[in-house]
Amino acid sequence: MTNSLAFIGGLEFDIFFRGLLSVLVGVVVLIGGTYLIVATNTGSRTGGLIALSGLFGWMMLMGVVWTIYGIGWVGEAQSWELKEVTTDDLELAESPEVSELGIALGRDNDFFEAIDGADFDTRQNNAKEFADSNEDLLNGWEFLVASNSRRGDAQSAAEEFLLEEGYFESTADYIPLEYGGFAFGGKPQGQEGDSLATRFTKKAESILKFWHTEELVAIQVQSTLPQPTLPGQAPP
Repeated sequence: MTNSLAFIGGLEFDIFFRGLLSVLVGVVVLIGGTYLIVATNTGSRTGGLIALSGLFGWMMLMGVVWTIYGIGWVGEAQSWELKEVTTDDLELAESPEVSELGIALGRDNDFFEAIDGADFDTRQNNAKEFADSNEDLLNGWEFLVASNSRRGDAQSAAEEFLLEEGYFESTADYIPLEYGGFAFGGKPQGQEGDSLATRFTKKAESILKFWHTEELVAIQVQSTLPQPTLPGQAPP
C-alpha cells in the first residue's frame, strides 16, 4: 500500500504521466458521460452509436478548425514593381504623375535649393518640413526622408533593377540623390505629431479600404563621374 501511494505521489513530477492521466480523464468524462446519458434513454447499443457519432463529428470539426492558418489566409507578399526608368529630364516621363513631379521639382531639382543644415539628418528633416508646408506645389507627391522604410524598400528594388538591366555596372557608378525620394497615392499614412483624432481617422480610412490603391514611389539617382586614382593618393 505504501509503495502504491509513493508511486501515485511520484506521478505529479512526471509530465508524461500527468498529461496521460489528463487525457484519460477527459476522454472518460466527455465520451463516457455522453454515452451514459444517451444510453439511459435509448439503450446501450443505440447510445453507443450516438456517442461515437458525436465523437467523430467533434473530431471532424476540430480537424477543420486546425487546418485553418492561425493568422488567417496569407496573400501575396508586398513588393515593388518597376514601372518606368527615365534617363532624360523627369518632366519627360511617360507617367503623367511622374511628369508633374518633374515639373514641380524643376530641371535641376531646384525645389530644395534653399534647404540647408549642419548634417544630413538635419537637412532631411528641413526638407520634409518644407515639402509638407508646400505640398500643393508637389502636385500630390510626398517627400520621403532617407530613413523612411517605403523609400528604403523602393530604392533597394530600383537599384537591383538598374544593376540587372545594365544601366550601371556597380553601386559605385551612381549615388542616390539626397532629396530623391517621393511617394504618390496609396493608403493614408500617419505623420509624426498627428493628433489622436487624426490618427483614428486615418486608421479607420485604412481599414475601410478593402482594395489597396496604387502607390507610386519615385527614386532619383545620379551617375558618378569617373575619377582616376593617382599613385600614392587616397581614392577619390
